[in-house]
Amino acid sequence: MTGPTNSARDAGRALAELLRNWWELSARDGRPKPTQQSLAGRLGIDQTTLSRYLNPQHPSTAPLKTVELLHTTLRAPDADLARARTLVASAASGPQRAPARLRRATPRTGLALLAVLALGGGIGLLAAQGPVIRR
Repeated sequence: MTGPTNSARDAGRALAELLRNWWELSARDGRPKPTQQSLAGRLGIDQTTLSRYLNPQHPSTAPLKTVELLHTTLRAPDADLARARTLVASAASGPQRAPARLRRATPRTGLALLAVLALGGGIGLLAAQGPVIRR
């Protein structure tokens, strides 16, 4: 699959900048800025995923539901929500990468599979990027 178009990529970057701005500015009225870990927990996502959504240099675009939850949780300005929704739609308009579980196997994973098949049921552990250990 191909990557996002330039306009979709630009929208994704602008969305990440907006989300990061919400997070950075959430420390107001005597409230501390939440950690990414605590914020991710409230959103029901992994901290590394949240970090990607807040990073304009990373191609991950937050889904609309997550953006709306961030807006509410961080008490972002009401006027920003319409812009965020537009950016989500624009970022999603380009071709997207398939989730990892749907991508084709790489030559390395193909070789590992062949090794498993060639050895029959004698594989105890096949570590990713690591050696094959037989029992």
